[in-house]
Amino acid sequence: MGLPQAGLIRDGASPGSEPCTADTERWIRNQSWFMIRLMSNAVQEPSPWIIRAPRKEELTAVRALLPVAFQGNPAPKLTVATEKSSGDSGQVVVGAASLRLLPNRKNPTGGRFLIAVPENQRRRGIGRALLQSLNQDFEQSSAKMLIAGIPVVAGSLADSFLKACKLDIIQHTRDYLAEVSQIEAMLNPLFSRLPSNPTVQIKSLEQVARPPLQEFILTHLGGTPQEVGIRLQGGRTGFSRKHTQILVVKEVVAGASLIRCDGANARLLGLALKPQLQRTAAYPKLLEASLLSLRNAGYKTIHFTSAGRASSRIDRVASKCGAELQQELRQYGRRH
Repeated sequence: MGLPQAGLIRDGASPGSEPCTADTERWIRNQSWFMIRLMSNAVQEPSPWIIRAPRKEELTAVRALLPVAFQGNPAPKLTVATEKSSGDSGQVVVGAASLRLLPNRKNPTGGRFLIAVPENQRRRGIGRALLQSLNQDFEQSSAKMLIAGIPVVAGSLADSFLKACKLDIIQHTRDYLAEVSQIEAMLNPLFSRLPSNPTVQIKSLEQVARPPLQEFILTHLGGTPQEVGIRLQGGRTGFSRKHTQILVVKEVVAGASLIRCDGANARLLGLALKPQLQRTAAYPKLLEASLLSLRNAGYKTIHFTSAGRASSRIDRVASKCGAELQQELRQYGRRH
């Protein structure tokens, strides 16, 4: 007798043999239920780590893995992964994560996270387990965006991990290196081709009031009020008071060439102008002022940092002057 199209095949039988008896069908159903139960148990088996808040005696291990998490305010929420096999006492920290909720200019709050796993514990799923815990905290918070606290180098293991976790690339940062003379040579032809504006003035950072300058930077280059405020104070990581140049039209801030100097290295952190001035000679005039200041101070090369809203402008400058791409960083995150 031929096998019905929807019939069951007896154990060990082949298509074209006799259909199963009632007893055989009952046995197969029982075995199917047993296999489903095994599979269900396998899926529900807990991970080999315990994800929880760190105990007081574990903070030293967390600090060694995530020293940045203990800097700044507000204090972050800390999470650790410990080996379950160690029992309730003497558990070993095999990974740590932090989530810090920060005020954001556009959204009520934004969250920044950090994850660290020792090299000898990687590729075990610990990072994914910590990220899943962070995602749960993020979903329960009022944060509109969750962002990796530190950008990662394109092509690195961290880059591959965050990409595999289905996080979005929310910002690219490219670092270029060019000779000051190369950029000046690129700018010279622009003065004759672009219309000039006699009301444009170039001033130093010290000659411009901070509140309108900070508002201009936030509007045209992005960032947070706290970050921009710290950079405007100068210092090693701040804007150079000597080489940063501000473009002013009728006493109103209309452009900025933001320079940071760290020892022998000079870096263009941002270049922005109001839209109505972008196709005028104000653009090369602003950049030229910073370059002249750097050249007079003995700088022969300058780094371009391309990021945020002005990234396309910086990329174009770097491309036209033949700058060399030194490094590309990616900032990962996700929106609520």
